[in-house]
Amino acid sequence: MADLSDQFSDQQIDEFKEAFTLFDRNKDGTIYESQVLLVMKALGIHANEVDIREYLDGADSDESGTIDFPEFLSLMSKVLAKAKSEAHIRDAFRVFDKDDDGFIAVEELRMIMTSMGDRLSGVEVEEMMCEADMQGTGRVDYQAFARVITRQRRETPED
Repeated sequence: MADLSDQFSDQQIDEFKEAFTLFDRNKDGTIYESQVLLVMKALGIHANEVDIREYLDGADSDESGTIDFPEFLSLMSKVLAKAKSEAHIRDAFRVFDKDDDGFIAVEELRMIMTSMGDRLSGVEVEEMMCEADMQGTGRVDYQAFARVITRQRRETPED
């Protein structure tokens, strides 16, 4: 496992440990998987339950049905990274949502995807526009924008 202490400050680790310990009723250094969401809520982190369940599938490395603190830190790393990524996408959407009405015009999104960052081919852009504007309204809402952007990120190889 990568050294997670580089990802969190000492203060964050202390806060995580304190909350984790509150739910470790029998003081064996573990909590039940079912308690993970409660620990996160105690920390003020409101994560998507579906995502947490997905992360839990890989977090319980010894398949004991419990999570120890290093496994919990690994889980927190994934949850907070996703939250940060979602915040960046939301901020990007707001930049292009000039009317602040929760929508971006398809033509504007097309221009963004062909002129900024990793420029996409015409075929790639058309596929994205079809996915983003499934109803053919000429407008893209935040959910569609996030879906298109995250799909494009996954399909673009890292340098």
